[in-house]
Amino acid sequence: MLLDTGNASNMIYTNVAELLQLYVPGKTTWETVKDSRRPHLPGQPPPDEGIATLSTCSMRGQFFVKLVADMAAPPARVFEFLHDPATRPSYDPLCQAFTVVERIDHNNVVVHLKRGATTVAGMAIPAVDFVLLRSSRAPTLADRYKGRRRWIIAHRSVHLGPDRQPTHEGFVRQQTLSSGFVIEASPTHAQACTVTCVSCRPHACSHPPSSSSSPYLPAL
Repeated sequence: MLLDTGNASNMIYTNVAELLQLYVPGKTTWETVKDSRRPHLPGQPPPDEGIATLSTCSMRGQFFVKLVADMAAPPARVFEFLHDPATRPSYDPLCQAFTVVERIDHNNVVVHLKRGATTVAGMAIPAVDFVLLRSSRAPTLADRYKGRRRWIIAHRSVHLGPDRQPTHEGFVRQQTLSSGFVIEASPTHAQACTVTCVSCRPHACSHPPSSSSSPYLPAL
């Protein structure tokens, strides 16, 4: 969708609202696929307990994946880590570049993500790139007063127009719907939080996917 000054506010609102719709319990039916050991920030020792839960769902003709994990780290620190473009390669090994190309305001930017080619289950996956609206939200004082301590980083594909759109020579340009991170503070431990990562299976700009076998990896 074309992003310009006339529709920026509406697209920013939709970006966050659609991620929260996928996140809030009861709004979407998820099917649990796998439980595994929970993740940890770089430099921290691996946790000795706790699990990460992987779930999937289909909605509006799209396929989504959700990972929920408890982390032994303050929510604000996790938010800062995920919000910093320089840290992306540490949790996304295929990331070749993750740069801000336009800044709308302090909380909303357009980023260009480039990911290298790889092979999964014998299937070759080409180098791909995304142009994403990234909307970030930290809890306000009013939120904290009401007991809501939730940090949000929402992504969705946008188009900037022919004069502003980043070039993608050597990459297959992809599009994705709602994706991102929701970080919820633990109600009992200041140094802990729950991180939910939602990804939408992307598709090439020229032809939306027709089945769940599309050979491309999520953008987060």
